Order: sequence, then structure tokens, then C-alpha cells
Amino acid sequence: MLSLGSAYILTACYRDANQQLTVADFFYEDVRVATFVSAMKKVILLLYAFICFSAVASAQVNAENSEATAQQAVQLGLGNALEINFSANGTNVGNTVNLNFTTANHYANGVTSSNQGISIKSNKNFSITVKAASANFSVLTNGVATTSAMSVSILGVRVYNNNTGGSLGSGFSNFKALSETAVTMISNGTKGNNKTFNVRYKATPGFNFSAGIYTVDVVYTATQL
Repeated sequence: MLSLGSAYILTACYRDANQQLTVADFFYEDVRVATFVSAMKKVILLLYAFICFSAVASAQVNAENSEATAQQAVQLGLGNALEINFSANGTNVGNTVNLNFTTANHYANGVTSSNQGISIKSNKNFSITVKAASANFSVLTNGVATTSAMSVSILGVRVYNNNTGGSLGSGFSNFKALSETAVTMISNGTKGNNKTFNVRYKATPGFNFSAGIYTVDVVYTATQL
């Protein structure tokens, strides 16, 4: 028997009326087989559709899962930061300020310097104090430095162009005489990257001192509040 889809060819042997052996093919169609084949075709189509849908769904799932994240904390350890520098050279050691006395008027009425810029960088509010490093000027005579009788009180300092956000201390809107004791020049300056102010010096030594090079260091101190 040979199957042709839902049809069959049946080969049979029999003897005819003359008792001769005869081989014949009989063709018939089985309705049940046809129904089964049709059903199988539907099942195959459904399976194919399911496989295709699964592939698409899998692709979508893979696309959704293709993004991953990772994270870590970054911790900043901030300390207190404070700098005070002279604007002219960007360091905390300023250039020497020269006040030259060449006339009697200079000795009598004093000599005033140009502006000396000072810059503060601080991450907290701050105050500024000023003092002389010693009670008297040193004097250089014949290459030898000694302590003179000239008091630092003959040297005054005044604040100009205060851009610190702070308030001037008493007397610094005019020339205030220096001493070894630190006094507040600016109070409650506001924190920031470049808080600036200028100072000028005025020296009035009078006529009581011999010629020579007289020197004293002026110390500015910034303190965070």
C-alpha cells in the first residue's frame, strides 16, 4: 500500500476467471486520514506561529535586559582652608615697602606709601589682625643691624578698598599707629576665593633720629571664625 497524502494506492493479487494470477492497483481516499492530515497542518502552523512569537518576545526581553547599572559613593574630605597673600607677588612675604625721607617736610609731616594689596582665600568667615613684629625699628648702620630707639608707633597703617565683606576695626579708616600688640583690622570677613583689601603706611619719625635704614616687619594674621 502506497500513501499519497490522504489517498492510498492498494496493490492486490487475485485469480481471474481463467485462474490466472493478476496484480491490480486500487486507489482510494480515507476521509479520516485527510482530516488528520489537515489537523496536523494546523498544529504545525500554530507551532510555527508560537515559535516566531517566542523568538520576538525573547528578543524584546533581551532588549529590556541589555541595560545594567552600577554605582559607588564618592566621599570628599574637606578641611578648613585659609590663605593670606600679598597681591603683588602672590606669596605671604610681601615686597619691601620703601619710604624715603629726603626733605625737612618729609620728617615733619611724614611719608605715605602706595597701596599694598592683600588677598584672603577662606572657606569660612574670618578676621584680620595686624601688629608690628617688634616694639622698635632695627637700624642698619655701616652694614650692621641693631635695635634702634625708634618706636613702631611712628608708623601708621590704613585700610583702603575693603572688599572682604567684613567691617573695619576702630581707627583703620585713618592711619592707626602700630604696636607689638595685635589689633583687629577687619572683623567677620565673608568666606570666598579672593577677598581683597589694600593698606597704606605712613611714617612720621620727626627729627630725633640719625640717618640710616630703619626696618620693622608688619604682621597680618587671618583667623577663621
